[in-house]
Amino acid sequence: MKKTVKALKGLLNLNDFALIAKTISEATGEKFKINKSYTLSGGDINSAFKLEGGNQRYFVKLNEPKLLAMFEAEAAGLEAIVNTQTLRVPTPIATGTTAKHAYIALEFLELTAKSPATE
Repeated sequence: MKKTVKALKGLLNLNDFALIAKTISEATGEKFKINKSYTLSGGDINSAFKLEGGNQRYFVKLNEPKLLAMFEAEAAGLEAIVNTQTLRVPTPIATGTTAKHAYIALEFLELTAKSPATE
């Protein structure tokens, strides 16, 4: 992963960062200030980022504002899976929109490659 504050400036402005951080803070009840951001690869539909602040880390996906319902449905589906307590998935934190994007913020899960130790 690489630090992408410069790359994010084309996608998000400082007000967008502040709004996402505020929404996360309200949802968690803990102040969240973004100190570092990283672009993540692997998806074709959304732009994906890891946002860090203090000891907090979140996975945030962005798309067009008209696709907020897609993120809300994803959050509902993940919450339903979380509630089964049978499979580990990221906990949904918040969904919302900025002036130019819809977003979903999720718990950041540090994934590792399969190995004998993880089986």
